Formats: sequence, C-alpha cells, structure tokens
Amino acid sequence: MATRDANDGLWDWDLTTDTLYCSPRWHAVAGTRDGGDVVSPSFWFDRVHPDDLPELRAAIDAHLRGHVDHLACETRLRDDDGTYRWALCRGLALRREDGAPYRLAGSLTDTSDRRVIDERRLHESLHDSLTGLANRTFYLDRLGAAIRRSERLDVHRVAVVLMDVDRFKVVNDSLGHALGDDLLVAVSRRLEGCVRDVDTVARLGGDEWAILIEDLANDDEASRVAERVRQSLRQPLLVRGHSLFVTVSTGIALLTDLIQAPEDLLRDAETAMYRAKELGRDRHVVFDPSLHGRAVALLELESDLRFALERGELMVYYQPIVTADGLEVHGVEALVRWRHPERGLVLPADFIGFAEESGLILPLGDWVLRRAIEQMREWQAAGVAPRRISVNLSARQLRQENLPERVALLLDGAGLEPGCLELELTEGVVAEQDDSIIDVLRRLRGLGIRLAVDDFGTGYSSLAYLTRFPVSTVKIDRAFLVDIQHDPVNQAIVQAVTTLAHSIGMRVVAEGIETTEQLDLARSLGCDEVQGYLFSKPISTDEATVWLDEQYGRELRRRVSAI
Repeated sequence: MATRDANDGLWDWDLTTDTLYCSPRWHAVAGTRDGGDVVSPSFWFDRVHPDDLPELRAAIDAHLRGHVDHLACETRLRDDDGTYRWALCRGLALRREDGAPYRLAGSLTDTSDRRVIDERRLHESLHDSLTGLANRTFYLDRLGAAIRRSERLDVHRVAVVLMDVDRFKVVNDSLGHALGDDLLVAVSRRLEGCVRDVDTVARLGGDEWAILIEDLANDDEASRVAERVRQSLRQPLLVRGHSLFVTVSTGIALLTDLIQAPEDLLRDAETAMYRAKELGRDRHVVFDPSLHGRAVALLELESDLRFALERGELMVYYQPIVTADGLEVHGVEALVRWRHPERGLVLPADFIGFAEESGLILPLGDWVLRRAIEQMREWQAAGVAPRRISVNLSARQLRQENLPERVALLLDGAGLEPGCLELELTEGVVAEQDDSIIDVLRRLRGLGIRLAVDDFGTGYSSLAYLTRFPVSTVKIDRAFLVDIQHDPVNQAIVQAVTTLAHSIGMRVVAEGIETTEQLDLARSLGCDEVQGYLFSKPISTDEATVWLDEQYGRELRRRVSAI
C-alpha cells in the first residue's frame, strides 16, 4: 500500500543478484509501460540520456565506495514515446559488517515541471524580455568566457561593438513609448541579420546594444560589422504604419593584453561610442588609449564643474548685437565662461555638453539667466542698457513646465519689461518638435518675452518647422558667413533664409561677422542685425559696461550735433 500510494517511484537494486525492483510509480515517472516489477539495471541505464549517464554512474560509484553519504543525481530519462523527462534519483546503500554494499534502494522523483520553470526563469534572467536578445548579464558572461579563451589562444581575437540609436528620445516623445518599443524590436532584428550565428547580440538596456565578435580574421572585421549595421539601418523600418529612419553611433573596442575584465572592454567601447556622438553621430569609432585619457580628463572637468558655481569660477561675458545698416547697438548676448583655477579660461564648447548630459545645465542655466537679468537692471540704472539681452536656454531647461513663471518672477524682481529679454534656443530643439517645449515657448511668448533660434542652418530643421514655434528671430550660423564673399552657394542660402524669414515676420541676425566684406554682404542680403568680432568679441561685465557707455555716448553726441 505504501508503494502504491507514494508520490515518488521506489526502486531496490540487489547488488548480489544484479536485479532491480521498480514500483509501478517508478515506471510512471520514467514513462515506461511494460517493464515489469523486476528488471535488469540496464533497463534503467539504457533509458538515461547519453550526456547524463556518466554523471549517474559516477554518483553511484562514489556512494558505493563510501565517498558520499547518499546518492543524489538528476538525469533525463527516455520514455516509451522517445521523449525525455527529468527525474531526480535518490538512494542509500545497505552494507555488511565489513562495509561492502549489498543493496541499494531509493526513490525516483519527476522534476520535469520544475525543470521547465527553472529553465524559463534562467532564460528570463539572461534575456531581454522585449527583444528576446541576450541581456547585460548574459553578455558579460559570454564576454568573460571569450576573454578567458583568448588567454589560452594567442590568435583568438575578440571585439565588442557597442551602439545606440541617435535621437531615440525624439521617437518616444513624438510617437509614444509603445511605438518606441516596437522600434527597438525592429532594430534588434536588423542587428541579428548583420552578424554570424556564433556572434552574440545583446540589448544592454534602453536603446543600447552590444555585439560580441570572436575569432576575428583581422582587426578591421569589427569595423566592417559596424558598417554593415549602418548600411542595413539605411533602409526604413516599418513600425505601426510609420516608415522610420534611424542611425546609430557605434564604439568598437578590441581585446588587448591590457584588458583583464569584461567590464573594461565594455567601458572602452562605450568611450569610443560617445566619441562617435561628439563627432556628429551616424558613425563608428575604434577605441584607442588616447580616448581613455580624454574621458578621464572630461570626468575630472565635470567633477570640477559641480563646484564651479559655489567657488565663483563662472562668469558671464557679453557680445554686442548691432543693426546691419546704422550699426546701432540693439542688444547683447550673454555667454557663460568658466575661469578654471588650473586650466584657465574654459569655453562653453568644452563643458556645456556634459553639463547637459549630467543635469548640471539646470543650475548653470538658471544662474546665467538670473545674472543676465540683474546686469540688465544695472545697465538700465546707469543709462547704458541695450534694447534687449539674449540668453541661451538648453532643451532641459525648456522641459521645465514652471519655466515661464520663474522667468516672470525674475523679471518682476528686477523691475524689467519682458520685451527686453530674448531667450535663444538651439536648432536641435526645433528639430525635435516636442509639444511640451512648444507649449512652454508659447507661454513665454505670451508674457511678452522674445524668442530666437540660434545657429540656424547647421542642424535638421527648416523654416517650415519654425512656423510651429513662436519665435521672432533667426540667427544664421557663422559657418555660412566665414567665406561668404567667395562662396555663391552660401550667399544664396543666406539670401533665401533672409527672404523667407522676413515673409513670416521674423528678424534675421548674421553671426560671426569678422570683416567689413562680410558685413557688406550680410547687409546687401537683407540681414537686419549682425554680431561678431568686427564689432566686439565677448567681453567681461566691466568691459561691456565701458563699451556700451562709449557707444551710447557716441550716439548721443551724433544726435546732438545733428540738431
């Protein structure tokens, strides 16, 4: 009765006669129908999966020899249908007085369901739930194994190819996260089609993927894979009825003798990937040691920037903006500078990027805005204030819903009219077409604050995009004016931008004017205002005050003499 009612199959192996008793439940667990109560041990062993049999025999032998207290071994057993199921075998030997075993008995437990659950959990723990690709844990494990193999084989080449989608946030913000997820899946399928079956493609998180390439024929092969991915993504991805074009920035790191851990190789690939982004995206960069030194230097600079405000190392410089025809001062642009105690004067191009990424741009931008407004008040009190002061805003600042209210409070506190403040946004913000940013800009414009698009012509927007934004000024990037007197194409571009901007009621400012020839052309092409070294470089607060005093004094004298 106990044998019949037991959940586990029971077995009893007589080692003297080499016969095996198997209970009915044992046969049910093993999936046999016509085995009989007493069988040969080979009836059992013949059904064990060939890969598992050596382990089972070793476990039995270890127990019979007294090396382990009991037998415990999980194997796959072939049932009468030819399929395999998992079962856990437990047993204990009976011994004579001299210690020799004469009988071995135990149980057989069906573990197939648990195995399925365990394997599913293992798969889920090692794979990305959205794309089905390997995840970071699995990838690092594979990468570690590849590095260990490389230590044994002198010619074993390994490369990590790390990439992420350029401007993926634009897709999420404009089309929704559900479509963004579908795009990640579509990109993953494209990546799988660009590699060999033996290569590992993993999604590390967000819109970041990594490819592990082993047994490279040469160091250039990893670059060819990156280029193959780039070309593959040039074909549109059809996602929920949308044809989407994406590009990726890619970093490549090749295994060297200096690499000890998977994280080191992945770190080098990430450093190269960020360098690819800095160089303009949609490209790949192969890591070299100089990039690491550069990354460390930037990290130190970022750390220093966190304390720059507290230490009073940041300052605002001002560059005048004058009318193209009469060269009257109409405005000044506030430009942040960093007086580093060791590096000297650090320009915005060297620190604004990682200030944006790290979030430091928020306190930094607020400080510049507040300082510019305070300075405008001081100039008004001294009678030398220009008509407006321009301050640059980052995309992060524009995503703050309470920005209009905070700006209004600053203006009220300084006693300034909203029209004397002009906020400049980058062309990249225009290209994103972010509805939340457009709403903030409309509220700012509703307060009477002027809005301008800076560096127009270098990004991805067009004047058609600007019709959605309540901007009143377009600032043409200096790149179009550097050699404009000898470049008819740039002349045509500036002429077209000016004509179209005027047709929709916008003022045009030409940046980077350094020669009288450039000034004459900008004036003839219809630019309303100009800005550049021909009139003044960015100067400190004290220098700007003296400059404005001289300009307004000269203008006053001219008007008096005219009377």
